[in-house]
Amino acid sequence: MADPNKMVFISYRRSVSAYIARAIFQDLRKHRYDVFMDVENVDSGTFDTIILGQIAARPHFIVILTPGSVDRCDEPGDWLRTEIEYAVSCGRNIVPVLANEFSFEESTLHLTGKLSELQRYNGLTLHHDYFDEGMTRLRKRYLKQPASGQIQPTPVEQKQIIQQKIDQAASEPTPTEEQLTAEQYFERGHASWEAEEFEAAIDFCTQAIRLNPHFAEAYLRRGAAHYYQRHYSSALDDYEKAIELNPSYAAAYHNRALIKADQGDTEGALDDLKRAIHLNNNFALSFMARGELHEKLGNYAEAIKNYRRYLLLCKNQHCKDVSTIAVRIQGLFVVLRQRDISTTGKLSIETVEAGWREALEVARNRDVLVGALLSSVRLAGLNEDTVELTAPTENLLNKLMTPRNKVVAEQILEEAFQQKLAIHVKLPN
Repeated sequence: MADPNKMVFISYRRSVSAYIARAIFQDLRKHRYDVFMDVENVDSGTFDTIILGQIAARPHFIVILTPGSVDRCDEPGDWLRTEIEYAVSCGRNIVPVLANEFSFEESTLHLTGKLSELQRYNGLTLHHDYFDEGMTRLRKRYLKQPASGQIQPTPVEQKQIIQQKIDQAASEPTPTEEQLTAEQYFERGHASWEAEEFEAAIDFCTQAIRLNPHFAEAYLRRGAAHYYQRHYSSALDDYEKAIELNPSYAAAYHNRALIKADQGDTEGALDDLKRAIHLNNNFALSFMARGELHEKLGNYAEAIKNYRRYLLLCKNQHCKDVSTIAVRIQGLFVVLRQRDISTTGKLSIETVEAGWREALEVARNRDVLVGALLSSVRLAGLNEDTVELTAPTENLLNKLMTPRNKVVAEQILEEAFQQKLAIHVKLPN
């Protein structure tokens, strides 16, 4: 029977840290730890019962953090965020393992909500060249700390499938020096790409691919760097190789769609976006890109549907980029143009009020909101001079820009709309 104080759950981003996770798993197993690490995606129906159940059943929770590992944590339904938040709520002994030069400072944007608490835990910096020394510190120091929450034993009916998953992880071959080094090069490439040092990103990813020719993520990142360098042929080759290596790689289909769209292959781009969304129904950017393509084709009903899905997903994401918010608002008013503006080309007060109501869901920036209003006027074929903001509207904006909870802000807005104080629009005769 396993020592209850030597039971560990390993959480990691498979696409960027699979080999370092496997190395940690095998080292702990060699020292008689009972370790659970899932090596394949589980469907949403079993995630709660199997994966989260194992977090509840084990006192120690190791989360492996490498550059890029938390970048998708602000996406709806991200499983790494879910695992970390659940471990925090369960009171587990959380041990962040910082590998391949991971920096909390450079990842703050994505560490929102309970994830922001990760920085207060005592993390272990694990260097590739001193792996054995690092693992010794992990076992003798970090895994000696108790969990504060109650341990929930694995239900009897789940023990067989849990053992099967552990056996599956244990059967994976020991990662080679080349594979571990390839991950290091990839992480450096990712950091260079984030810093918009695209030539360096290409070089690092090329080194990663040389060491591990099956590294789909390295092909994707190198392709993105080529794309921003306007090496479109090279980017397309890399995206297609990533898809060949991983036919379920939604991001690769999305990126390939962007190149096809640039080259005028609209139908091919739509096919790739359809595939990306089929693989990841929370892929907000694919809905936005598909909406833009449908708008260009004149398929306004489809454009509306995709823009609205994009906005819905973005409301649940933690994006602080003002330019991204502006794009959302622009998409919103493309929708409003088709939905609410009459065939005479006139813009109604109801249209503007509806637009602002939805805009306030994604922005609290005064200039963005006013810009969105004027954009809707231009899209309606009217002149900006036909719109005037009343004194009560200025007061309303000042109130809404003050930090306050969403319910109070909506009450202020609702009152203003009921009194018809928000906006006055002078329609041409």
